[in-house]
Amino acid sequence: MCAIVVLIVVSCYAARTVSRNQDWQSAESLYFSSLKLYPNHEIALNGLGKQYYHNQQYDKARPFLEALGDDEDGLYLLGKIAMTEGRSVEALDLFFRLTEQHPFHIGNNELALLLWQMGNKEAAEMRFLKANSAPILVNSLEKIALLNNIGCMALYRHNNIRLPNQLAKDMFDQFVQTHELKGSMAATLSANLASVYFREGVLDKANAFYEQAGRLDPAKFQAVEEEFKKHLASPMKHSFAPECTMALSP
Repeated sequence: MCAIVVLIVVSCYAARTVSRNQDWQSAESLYFSSLKLYPNHEIALNGLGKQYYHNQQYDKARPFLEALGDDEDGLYLLGKIAMTEGRSVEALDLFFRLTEQHPFHIGNNELALLLWQMGNKEAAEMRFLKANSAPILVNSLEKIALLNNIGCMALYRHNNIRLPNQLAKDMFDQFVQTHELKGSMAATLSANLASVYFREGVLDKANAFYEQAGRLDPAKFQAVEEEFKKHLASPMKHSFAPECTMALSP
């Protein structure tokens, strides 16, 4: 009877996001209690793996995610951990395994980023478009990151064509203006919007969005903002070639 009660409570915790520290400590205790009774209990393994991942405790998350085998969530988060830690080959293998089983999973976004970094632009484009068919909420951060990357793809593939520039600008601007985004994602979109305005020669707007990106994520974009301002002050002396910044799914 006790085992049944533990499993019911564990299932309830798994069905919601654990955000407060006290809630997480209670859930952690219940997950471990469940694993003592049933060592391969998927809900407990999944719950511990996810929460340690979101707490950026990757060494703790890894064994629980690995214990899930070819589970969808396990492969996806293990792949993201491998990417974060710079193990690209391992990440590539994990995302290929994931998308073989789930062809339109959002993990195609991460797989596309890896392929793009390796220079395989055509394969990356196909993966971005597959990710765009993933069953995720239109306004979710995952979708926003993906559409940001599709906008970057349009810019890279058609560097001197105005239509993709406009397409990308509209996409970046939509999310910057209509979503209450903060931190790194908003900074990435602002910097990318600035890069489009720079390409079009609209330097006042480029300056405004580079400043916004620098404020939102100084570690990532303050140096880019400074390089842009040097170019504005002395364009002949300081060249400036902005790149579109792609984004991992949160």
